[in-house]
Amino acid sequence: LGGDGFIVLMPGRLFDLHQAPNHAAMLAEKLLLAINQPFVVQGSEHHFSTSIGVTLYPETIEHPEDVIQQADTAMYRAKEGGRNGISFYRSSMQEAADRRLTLEKEMRTALQENQFVLYYQPQVDMQNKRVVSAEALIRWLHPEKGMISPLDFIPLAEDTQLIQPIGAWVLREACRQIKAWDRQGHAIDHVAVNVSSRQFRQSSFVQQVRQALLDAGIGAERLIIELTEGCV
Repeated sequence: LGGDGFIVLMPGRLFDLHQAPNHAAMLAEKLLLAINQPFVVQGSEHHFSTSIGVTLYPETIEHPEDVIQQADTAMYRAKEGGRNGISFYRSSMQEAADRRLTLEKEMRTALQENQFVLYYQPQVDMQNKRVVSAEALIRWLHPEKGMISPLDFIPLAEDTQLIQPIGAWVLREACRQIKAWDRQGHAIDHVAVNVSSRQFRQSSFVQQVRQALLDAGIGAERLIIELTEGCV
């Protein structure tokens, strides 16, 4: 379907419709087991995990495209449950999916209207009482909802790949702030920035870092790149 998402269609004529949930569950479990098998590339063993969302047609579906939407909604629920699992669509999931879609649209607007802000957590040398470094922490200052925690929007940004433009903005803004503190006479040794796995894997990532440093006019030793536990 796109990216790392795939669709499996199971024709209803192959089984008794009353047994459809059981057959769908069995197929999903077989797929899960097959994908989880280790495989070797150039002598190294690798593993895949997957999340599977299942829905049945024509139950409670008015339009064919709703089949894909419901399966997608169930798939995200499976991911939220820890990945590598199976989830059947339930109508209660639709409300959560609608909230998710609304938040994604608002996040795109937030990028365009500069609603994101960086807070800086200082690290202090207690011997000379000097702030020696800081960690940049992103927050979303929503015009109507107020301050939104990254716990509420970063996972969605990861799934929708909005994390890439957001991460690029964080890099630029952190470097700009380092230079601004220099001009104000509050120079610190360096600032640490968290980087997501999707951002880190971009072929343009190194160039993004170089450009952010160049635009701000600071040395590379002033910027620390931190990978999250999830990334590792």
